[in-house]
Amino acid sequence: MLSCDLIREKSGATIFGNNVFCLMEVDSTNTFVLNMARSGAPEGTLAVADFQHSGRGKRGRQWFAPRGENLTFSLLLRPLVNIEYVQKITLAAAVTLANTIEEFFRQKGWDLPPIELKWPNDLLVDGKKLSGILTESILKDKEVSALAVGIGINLNTEIRQFPQELQNNVCSLTDFVGQRIIPEELLALFLRRFEQDYEIWERNAYRDVVTQWKNRCRQFGKKINVITADGEREALFQDVNDDGYLLFKTADGKTERLISGEINALSD
Repeated sequence: MLSCDLIREKSGATIFGNNVFCLMEVDSTNTFVLNMARSGAPEGTLAVADFQHSGRGKRGRQWFAPRGENLTFSLLLRPLVNIEYVQKITLAAAVTLANTIEEFFRQKGWDLPPIELKWPNDLLVDGKKLSGILTESILKDKEVSALAVGIGINLNTEIRQFPQELQNNVCSLTDFVGQRIIPEELLALFLRRFEQDYEIWERNAYRDVVTQWKNRCRQFGKKINVITADGEREALFQDVNDDGYLLFKTADGKTERLISGEINALSD
């Protein structure tokens, strides 16, 4: 099981990293954190688990994470924003996570190809999924009472350990260094970076978050498959607006906004 003491010691964070729960097993770290929020847990509460029975990603998909091999955790936020800011917070967390992983590799003297961001919540390396982010909220009169930022990082899982159908589409940090990575070290650095960035975001109403996110995105102008509750259709990835939502161009040339859904790349 991960060491809460080591996480606290190495993070040096004053808000994120103090109220830490290191769990051997849990249904979902997001569910755990939101339940803690309902009981009055403070902002910065962290739940990190060796194994999740019901870890999930976008649209309720199960997150594949063998016991003790990956890094799966959730942070509790109590941002002073309404529901319209949640998407920008997801993008902001992705930016900080990408910066953190690259900084971690530089500190170790390891090489890592540039991390790209895929709308709405994935980190990619060489076009393969490294990490996913899922934000879930508790609302009160359209204001965010609590927000769980759930993050899963493929850390020490070797490609052969993934299900056959995933092996061509995923990667793991251990692939790039050929050795196991100490999860507490990476998590502590993320907490430190996140606390610094979060203070700036809140103070500046999340200004420039979308611009920073776009700098890591390589989807613009690409053919995509847009997937919503109403079905699927082909389109062109046009832009991400100031609220963090996708703008896509349909086959008849119309520009539409995607608030809830997902996209997959199509071959040119």
